[in-house]
Amino acid sequence: MSHVLVFGAGRVARPCVQYLLKDPSTRVTVVDVDESNLSRVLENHPRGEGIVSDAGNQARELILRTNPDLVLNLLPAAFMYPVAKLCVEMGKPMVNPSYIKDDMKSLDKPAKEAGVTLLCELGLDPGIDHMSAARTVRRIRESGGRVESFRSVCGALPSAEANTNPWGYKLSWAPASLIGASKRDARVMLDGEVHEWKDGKTYEHVHLEEMGPLGWFEVYANADSLP
Repeated sequence: MSHVLVFGAGRVARPCVQYLLKDPSTRVTVVDVDESNLSRVLENHPRGEGIVSDAGNQARELILRTNPDLVLNLLPAAFMYPVAKLCVEMGKPMVNPSYIKDDMKSLDKPAKEAGVTLLCELGLDPGIDHMSAARTVRRIRESGGRVESFRSVCGALPSAEANTNPWGYKLSWAPASLIGASKRDARVMLDGEVHEWKDGKTYEHVHLEEMGPLGWFEVYANADSLP
């Protein structure tokens, strides 16, 4: 039976953990500082275990204690590099949903030399959006078409039964991160020309997009959108 060690039981953890537990050959250990978070995420599943601990500062001890086959790091972005570095040192593959920055890039060579897999940007955005975009572009090219323009729009539109606030907008991650996202530098290509918008300027370059019966939304560039 494979064993996944999950660091963090915040807003994004529950659907991920419940998905992993659907596989009868997988058991999951979740670590969080808040016991109520563990209860909410695990729902007393027989193949799930919760540990109350500070995963960000006790990662080495937790990996030694549980000896997982895979570490899934759902801690805030500040913990991505130190946990990844530790996983390389300890020979444990790691997955996380955060953007790859220069510190993570520096682990590419040592991870390859150690034979350790590090999968980053594997959430919704970034992650599923990349994969769905690649699939769409591949299908167009395989059918003989040519891609002249591509925009991927993602995020926070709830289903009708869950649309319970005045904004009609929901997200499963920390609201503070939404504000932070608007302040990231953005880079896009429009009509063959690269545009770069620095800290806080993305909202000055929005465009309108109609989302079916939901109406019109302002869309802004999210970080570096180029390969």
